[in-house]
Amino acid sequence: MTVYLVRHADAIARAGYDQPDAERPLSELGAKQSDALVETFGDRPVGSVLTSPAVRCWRTVHPLATARGLDALPDPRLGEGSRIEDVIELVVSSRDGDVVLCSHGDVIPDVLRLLALRGVAFDRPPSTCAKGSTWLLELDDEAMGSASYWPPPEV
Repeated sequence: MTVYLVRHADAIARAGYDQPDAERPLSELGAKQSDALVETFGDRPVGSVLTSPAVRCWRTVHPLATARGLDALPDPRLGEGSRIEDVIELVVSSRDGDVVLCSHGDVIPDVLRLLALRGVAFDRPPSTCAKGSTWLLELDDEAMGSASYWPPPEV
């Protein structure tokens, strides 16, 4: 199975944003990164797109989902502060494969570290997780396999 674990693109700063954090949008750079993900994914198959309910996550993967004729569906298990065990279960239960999961910088590195402890081979340290980046996870039925890092799109 192939799982793409995407960290949301650059968002406007928390400081000074007076609305609920879940509504915080992407910055201008983040919007460009989001649009560029369509090209980054190229012709790789994508069967479904799940995202944290946060606006910045949904907006990150919405152009990719739209380009593939899919909806970017919110899943609270991908939200900021989520239980890592819930996210791991979502990753390993994606048996249909070719799924995009968009989450946050406090979630993704912990998920990757746990996968590393389970034996997944990484092409760089699993703590690497820049805004707008993607981890390509190639996993077998036991959640073993490899992980490759794609840096944020250059815009």
